[in-house]
Amino acid sequence: MNKSPYEVFHYTVEKDNIDRGLCDIARHFVPEYRNSTDKDLTITRLNGGITNILYLVEDKSIENKPKDIPVVIRLYGYKSEEIIDRKNELVVQTEADMNGLGAKFYGLFDNGCIYGFIPGNPLEHEDLSNSKIQGLVAKEIAEWHSIEMPTRKNPSLWNTIKKWAALAPLDQYPEEKKNQYYQTLNVRQMIEESKQLEKTLATLNSPIVFCHNDLLSRNIIVNAEQDHASFIDFEYANYNFRGFELANHFNEYAGFGPDYKLYPSREQQEHFISEYLKVTQKLKASEEPSKEDIHKLYVECNQFSLASHLFWGFWSIVQAMNSEIDFDYLEYGKAHIILYLSFFLFLFLYQTQLFYFIIRMTSIQNLESVDPFAEESSIGGDTSTINYIHIRIFQRSGRKAVTTIESLPKNCNFKKILSHFKKTFSCNGSLVEDELIGTVIQLQGDHRKEYSNNYYFPIRHNLNNLIITIIISKKNLEITHPLQFCFCIKSTHINIY
Repeated sequence: MNKSPYEVFHYTVEKDNIDRGLCDIARHFVPEYRNSTDKDLTITRLNGGITNILYLVEDKSIENKPKDIPVVIRLYGYKSEEIIDRKNELVVQTEADMNGLGAKFYGLFDNGCIYGFIPGNPLEHEDLSNSKIQGLVAKEIAEWHSIEMPTRKNPSLWNTIKKWAALAPLDQYPEEKKNQYYQTLNVRQMIEESKQLEKTLATLNSPIVFCHNDLLSRNIIVNAEQDHASFIDFEYANYNFRGFELANHFNEYAGFGPDYKLYPSREQQEHFISEYLKVTQKLKASEEPSKEDIHKLYVECNQFSLASHLFWGFWSIVQAMNSEIDFDYLEYGKAHIILYLSFFLFLFLYQTQLFYFIIRMTSIQNLESVDPFAEESSIGGDTSTINYIHIRIFQRSGRKAVTTIESLPKNCNFKKILSHFKKTFSCNGSLVEDELIGTVIQLQGDHRKEYSNNYYFPIRHNLNNLIITIIISKKNLEITHPLQFCFCIKSTHINIY
């Protein structure tokens, strides 16, 4: 197949006369618009872009429109070349056009590009959890992962993070009034975290495939008539780890807020992964991927979620310094860094079996009315199938109080947990064997901490001086996203509920 033709037009769309510039660009590139006047052309700004600004340009008087019009004109964000490899983007854009993976690519001008409009509806982040849409998106991702592109086959993830991290100020933020807020992002520490994470995720041996790398909802167009999903905006497209692509897409379920109550459940993730594997494994309609393959990819995705948060955390810092788009990039970056820290700590505690108390797994809102120190009968709801770890405080007359922890899972490393408690709370403690309830941890002193009008059991860890409260269900000790395990994280500058 011949290489997709494109043209370079040396023209700059000026900020103080955008509409006129867009009309000139449309007339130059689109034969059907050559005779259209400024009044004939309708210009609509499209929602969703936080790197560039997108405009739909259409001449509604044209009947029997060819499939490639109307057109979308993208104006590059200020200094966006610092975060985007425009040469690589051009290769991807033309090759995607040639392989039927994107819209017709018309060409470039000095501060943007123009391409055909893909018919269909751009998704909202709430749409991503729809099971039918999940299947369409999973299938299209699998198709992307199967193609060959004439670009470097090395995964782009870590080099991109290093590039963006090098642009992030280590000490003083350029804008004085935002400097104090910026310091809470702890850039130096995040750079070190990225180095360690690169080594850790390498052990997963995630396949290197061609990825879109930015599958947020507005970059996905669903054509209901054709029952097909298409992707747009290939600025970050490159070879990368399969786990990163899927993890990054799952993180986008939360939207720009982000609202991680919308993060896909394990059931939703496994449905998506199953649909993806059906294509990559070339299974027949009657065949299903093995449970082992689904579980392996499920774990891979959720661990690569850490890399996704670091990726967009550093991206946000660079954008905050350069972009002229009205968007709070630092707040967005802070949200990703907080989520990175929370998930990192979750994995640490999961892998070292440091589980302290268990409350019935409910929504985050319901936790507000739960007291972990209450008697079972006062907690409410059906507790017949729920096991609790009990934390009790005994106040002895004239002596220090004693905190006891009972009914931990039998396979816990009790000595490690006791050692951690003694070091964390600077207290003495011991293990006591009880015939009825098994091993009991006893700690000298009352180690409850009041938090949000309820008593929780704080676990201190030296990472970023966070104080963590963890609420985990015995029935759900699989690695998954931390906010599905109801994390509450608090430090001087950070609050997550």
